[in-house]
Amino acid sequence: MRSPLVRPQLERLLAERSELQTRLDERCKALLERLRKQCPDAVPPPTPKPGTLAEPVVIAGDDLESLFRAALEPDPGGEGPVVLGDGDSELVVEPRRSRIVPRDGLLLAVLGVDCDQTGPAEVTVPFGIGTEDAYAGMIATTEHRPRGPEVVVERWGEALVALAWEALLRVLAGLTRHAGTDLDRAPLIPAAVTAARGSISVVPQARHDADRLAT
Repeated sequence: MRSPLVRPQLERLLAERSELQTRLDERCKALLERLRKQCPDAVPPPTPKPGTLAEPVVIAGDDLESLFRAALEPDPGGEGPVVLGDGDSELVVEPRRSRIVPRDGLLLAVLGVDCDQTGPAEVTVPFGIGTEDAYAGMIATTEHRPRGPEVVVERWGEALVALAWEALLRVLAGLTRHAGTDLDRAPLIPAAVTAARGSISVVPQARHDADRLAT
């Protein structure tokens, strides 16, 4: 019978990750600074009006993979595995062996996992998202359970989907946070994400008047 993940452990793991003080955040900032120098028009202007969208930020290749791996790391001070627990059982997720593969309208989050029953293996979490011709905002769909060894996805599928989605959201938030600020000097937020073969595009947005951090 399927044994669900102990939810408090996963929730605690995600809560311990600071949005503002992580290696992921540093990498997002450095990446966008490099983009500004190489191509000034590639990064949105710093002060869009409330509720308006800025120009998309496009990330591809090694940059995208590096950010996704950093988003999976549980320790803001360095690299290390993620350990999921369910009773006496554990599953190790290794950021160094994980990657994200963009396709047209699809993101494949490939997680490197390890447990006694399988040894090193991979689990793929597919996310269906928008394309340049068909925006879906921040809505994503996935399959009933990830693709991978049966013994892993049967027991840990729900937790791995949550972990992969959380990592992706952290990448998108990190990019828009350093892409610019609104009239209140608050960081921009992700409004939409699209995928094409080899790259993703995130659209930053200024908060609406009702959501502004200062009035």
